[in-house]
Amino acid sequence: MNCIDFNVHSSGHGDFIDITQDICERIKNINVSQGIASIFVRGVTCATVLMRYEEGTKADIKNLLQQLAPIEHKYVHEVTTQDDNGYAHLISSLLGQSLVIPIRDSQLAVSDSHRIIMMDYDPKESMRKVYLSVIG
Repeated sequence: MNCIDFNVHSSGHGDFIDITQDICERIKNINVSQGIASIFVRGVTCATVLMRYEEGTKADIKNLLQQLAPIEHKYVHEVTTQDDNGYAHLISSLLGQSLVIPIRDSQLAVSDSHRIIMMDYDPKESMRKVYLSVIG
């Protein structure tokens, strides 16, 4: 198994960051032709998704998440911790922080229009650590 980690800057506040190229370059450097890639973003206010990355889909996802976990709602987490990010924890829990994607012919087995996106809903800017584990 090959394990690599790298940092990604996030503005927070529902930031969508395309980390596909970062992942693909690291897989290419490992020189694995067949296997699996596990991608994990550390942070319980982040999510990692595979999506068609275009403005319409981004807007639809943001609208859906706003309906499921409205930012303006007062969450119990915010009362018990004094943190103003209860919605961010719910979004992270719903979407998850990791993906597992097959590798075929030294490339991720996804279509050209799909991208690996790190979403960060924390209200603060931060550096996020991405862990890539490749088995093959």
